[in-house]
Amino acid sequence: YNLDKPEQARALLEPILVKLRHAKPPQEAYYAAFAGMLAHSFEDSDPLRAIALSREKVQIYERQYGPNDTNTAIALNSLARNLMGAAQYDEAKAIAERGLEIYRTQADDPAGAFGYLRTLGEIELRRSEFAHAESLLTEAIALREQKPSENNSSLAYVHTLRGSARHRLRRDDEARADFDRADALVGNTEISALSAAELGSGRLLVDLLAEEAPSNCARIDTILQRLHSSAHAQGNAAQFTAVLAAACAWRLNPSQTGAQNYREKAKRVRSLFPRQDYRIGFLDEFDRLMSSR
Repeated sequence: YNLDKPEQARALLEPILVKLRHAKPPQEAYYAAFAGMLAHSFEDSDPLRAIALSREKVQIYERQYGPNDTNTAIALNSLARNLMGAAQYDEAKAIAERGLEIYRTQADDPAGAFGYLRTLGEIELRRSEFAHAESLLTEAIALREQKPSENNSSLAYVHTLRGSARHRLRRDDEARADFDRADALVGNTEISALSAAELGSGRLLVDLLAEEAPSNCARIDTILQRLHSSAHAQGNAAQFTAVLAAACAWRLNPSQTGAQNYREKAKRVRSLFPRQDYRIGFLDEFDRLMSSR
């Protein structure tokens, strides 16, 4: 099973699930584990299938471990992220809150709440609840800094999310500090399309609104190109990244052709997200910037 090759993963996992579904005696534990893997492989290409598989995993864990077990909390957090990916934000929030509450009640390690806070904070950001998102993400960062990890990509991503929330709250100096911190944490490592889209969008807006030099946009363009692999360059995040790249190209060489290229891409992307999604707000800001030039 290789996260970088979802098509190959599905080819292996789907026949295994068929056999486990009809196994005698039932093999629910194995089925739930493989269903979770298969759900992950469908996150970009078929979010509704990912949600259905994640729901199955939650139901199995509730039967096996109980509704208030930490294993169930983990499964709930995965389901919340799948719902968020399909822009079903209200249910995603309710599921994420339940997972966080179970973890806080049952687990011994407070730092382990980092992933749950990250999920809930990102959902609130996408719901345009910026103050609440900023609070949750700040708590997540504090927990991770108390117990550092060798993997800095998750922490960098949370700094990026918080920077986006702070920008929308008109706290751009703090937002820029978050983006700088994310850049430093990521370094030269490869990042996913999702991370590139979030970091690129926030950095681009803050720098453009502050009328920073075009050289900064060239740096942002580098961020957008640092995708983990072609396998990750798919789904809504990658399409949003393409819009940011078009905005960068326009900023480096302002022209009517460049603006039109951006607007054509942005029109397609607008249909992917509900109106309240904060990324639509980002696109609105880009439109105003272009109209003022």
